[in-house]
Amino acid sequence: MSAQPVSNADLRHHAAPSRVPVFRHFVALGRLVRRWFSRREIIVRLLGLEPVHPPSDDPGLIILQIDGLSRSRLEEAIQRGRIPFIASLVHRDRHRIETQYSGQPATTPAVLGELFYGVEQIVPAFSFRDHRSGKVVEMLATEIAEPIEKELAAQSPGLLGGGAAYCDIYSGGADDAQFCPGRTRWKRLDEAGVWTKGLLVFLHLPAMVRMFAAIIRETVLSTWRLVRRRSRVRNWVAELKFIPRHLVASVVLREVTATAIESDAIRGVERVHGNFLGYDDVAHHCGPDADIPHRMLRDIDRSIQRIWHAAHASPRRNYQVWIIADHGQEATIPYSVFAGRSINEAVCEACRDLLPAECVPPLEADESEAKGTGDAASMAPLTVAIGPQGSIYWPGPMANSLREDVARRLVVDARIPMVMYRDGETVHLRTSAGLFQLPEQAAEVFGVDHPHLDSVARDFSRLCSHPDAGDLIIAGWRRGETSISFVDELGAHGGPGPNETSGFAILPPETACTIRGELRPKVLRDMALEWLERPKRGAAAPSSDRTFLRVATYNVHGCIGLDGRLSPARIARVLLSLDADVIALQELDVGRLRSRSVDQAQIIADLLEMKMHFGAAIDVTGERYGNAILSRWPMTLKRAALLSPGRGRSEPRGAVWATVTIGDEPIEVISTHLGLTEADRLQQLATLLGADWPCLGVAHARTILCGDLNSPPGSSICRGLGQTLRDVQLADRQRGLATWPSGFPLRRIDHIFAGDGFRVIETDVPRTRLTRVASDHLPLVVDLEILPACGRRTEPVLARTQTMHS
Repeated sequence: MSAQPVSNADLRHHAAPSRVPVFRHFVALGRLVRRWFSRREIIVRLLGLEPVHPPSDDPGLIILQIDGLSRSRLEEAIQRGRIPFIASLVHRDRHRIETQYSGQPATTPAVLGELFYGVEQIVPAFSFRDHRSGKVVEMLATEIAEPIEKELAAQSPGLLGGGAAYCDIYSGGADDAQFCPGRTRWKRLDEAGVWTKGLLVFLHLPAMVRMFAAIIRETVLSTWRLVRRRSRVRNWVAELKFIPRHLVASVVLREVTATAIESDAIRGVERVHGNFLGYDDVAHHCGPDADIPHRMLRDIDRSIQRIWHAAHASPRRNYQVWIIADHGQEATIPYSVFAGRSINEAVCEACRDLLPAECVPPLEADESEAKGTGDAASMAPLTVAIGPQGSIYWPGPMANSLREDVARRLVVDARIPMVMYRDGETVHLRTSAGLFQLPEQAAEVFGVDHPHLDSVARDFSRLCSHPDAGDLIIAGWRRGETSISFVDELGAHGGPGPNETSGFAILPPETACTIRGELRPKVLRDMALEWLERPKRGAAAPSSDRTFLRVATYNVHGCIGLDGRLSPARIARVLLSLDADVIALQELDVGRLRSRSVDQAQIIADLLEMKMHFGAAIDVTGERYGNAILSRWPMTLKRAALLSPGRGRSEPRGAVWATVTIGDEPIEVISTHLGLTEADRLQQLATLLGADWPCLGVAHARTILCGDLNSPPGSSICRGLGQTLRDVQLADRQRGLATWPSGFPLRRIDHIFAGDGFRVIETDVPRTRLTRVASDHLPLVVDLEILPACGRRTEPVLARTQTMHS
């Protein structure tokens, strides 16, 4: 129902609602000038990176990956205050930490193959013998990474199509892939002139100072660490090589990647993935629990903070920023320290008498021959192992009895914790405790307390069937003991350990609620595509036996945030995070020139997949402005009318009333926005309590009134409504939470009043970075229990209320 007609005289002051006051033109012009001359916009233009999208509300996604950080160590870093920005996202902005199972092998090439293309186990390990070429390869090499990515792309399109990728094994289909295998320079800078490069250095002066300060700091600290450990250093060459590698991976690439992603966010690149390598690289060398990798986390946290703010300040996309880890790391002992010899020597010695005479390698065979790169490669068992997992390639065919004999010798004589092989359709796993079958006896091998027991058992046993896997697969994970790495490192990943298979995903609250079942990379890929390609993500209608209701009220300020950005989609994101069943909105524009002539109410309802009724307080020449009610439940419009026509400087005010049917129970809901003066509000309240709005009478216990009343608690307006309804905030807490202004809330002028047919369970005013900028008001949310008609109170359903303060 449309608003009641009003005379031209009454609306003379509002006859042209699209005409913005002169000062607003200056404000808009100031924002345009500030954006045009902003440092980030200038950098984008200097690099020749034209905006890929005009200003819009279309979704964008930035995925920031902290390589090698397990969930348990993430939580530890949060508790110790090492990553304050990420901690604030979790604690203050209500982002949820979800455990991401990495799959097997727990390595970046396998995880990114699944995340970017949805293909599991594209490789059996980080290093292996390629069955096509017969050569031992590592995934950092372009000649092996590119063919594998072509194989992936043939199965499904890349997640990053048309986007950007940084420091990744694969491009993911990105148009702009930098610092991926074989690309060690930034082509954007290569194409720039001398003067342009000089100006870019000047504009990036803060970043340059920060980078050089970090280089000096890390050089001094790494050198001092080496001096302190000089008596325990086993390989001085490796220790000295670590310092420059650490500076490149942990400092230079981090700063350049962060700066590039900031530029991508400003120009509106739809899909971006950036991988921060510093923690993983240092943890391999020093161990995941050492001080140096945790120091790297603090620097990564600062880079993520810069990217987050750039993304949410972007005028060209409605960005979500996800923070993930592909896998974790286990603390390890080098096999050479544990067994007193290299893994290649141990395998050759254990299997020597099982080889034919012509295949027995000489005792003095060097390391290159043992790895299969010398002339003796075809005669010796080839062992390819990086980290706690590897493969043994036998020189010739192996009978099943020979596999079992070799596996037993490797466990007993070579002291390898796990050896796995396939016998027909059966997968056997040999440990010091005996012979087991996978996946049937996984609990006896990995323990019933393993967080991903069923998935690890399935994926680990499937490695035997990979075309590039060896005749036997060896693993250094030891249950209840420190794991073993087959190379000299104190931290490793790739095997079935709880830490190395447990990454994480930190997701905005409106995203995390869509997760179903176990979160693994391909599930995260589906969620990303759902956000990017099908933004309608509201929940389905609830079942008809509900006795629980979540209600929200929100003054959306014409969908214009405190940053001046017009974004109905951002308002929808706020509402998605509230997960409310019924929503009352105020200050919505429909068809107004000042808001691009769009129907804001319908856009928000479509994005939430909710039913909607709108009531206009101003309706002139097709431009409307007013209130709305959204519901997941069936809803019938009862009345949408003016409460006062507006005279002089007073703006017309209205209300919309709808009946929401929950099962067989009708719930009366009113959304309103009262005037700025006391006299106007009293007149409007008198209209609400009159005969035209009978749902506010004493007999109607199932009534909920929501809105911006422009009145504090204790005012005559609140006292008048309190005669038949209850202020839900006062029913839940001694003192209500302020809702205005959103940046620094001082007053409680947004209210929800409910009848005696409800019991208040909990109220909340979410104050996150998003809600503080999306509008000039904060939303108010209440959980209500619908009491039986006879008045008996039942126990509340608390399952969803626990998520409000998670």
